[in-house]
Amino acid sequence: MWDTKPKTVETYRAWVLNFGKGLRAAVSFNEMSQVILEPSLFVLPNTPRYCYQLYLRNHVYLPVMHIPSLLTAGKESTSRITYFLGLTVYQTEAYAPLKYGCLHLESLPVAVDISNAQSCTLPEDQPLWQMIAISAFSYENQKIPVLDLAALFSAELRQEVS
Repeated sequence: MWDTKPKTVETYRAWVLNFGKGLRAAVSFNEMSQVILEPSLFVLPNTPRYCYQLYLRNHVYLPVMHIPSLLTAGKESTSRITYFLGLTVYQTEAYAPLKYGCLHLESLPVAVDISNAQSCTLPEDQPLWQMIAISAFSYENQKIPVLDLAALFSAELRQEVS
């Protein structure tokens, strides 16, 4: 007979991150550990503009990425004042120890539910998305890349953009 049960759509939770300058990306819901308000950051001299600051957490210095500067090869100015810092957690492979990194945020992250029906291609305006994002989805008429945090904080990325 006819199946009258409503079809359920599988959804996934994610955080949409606003980096400013019209740039947004997302991370999986479990990859955002914490949002720090008005963090104290340390400047590291002679480092690339996209990662010239460190955040001290539990006696460990963590890199702080400025995505607009990364995507524009350092041409985008970075603010000395950071009001929001996203503390992210990731693994380089299954069962590997957890690693941490930080992201400058223009505003607080927004929790969203996404489905496979929203999948789309990565934004074409920034070729670097190919290296640091694993996929993308459409949200509020914008392509939102899903960050691959292991790639974003990798030595390979540093070598590629330097």
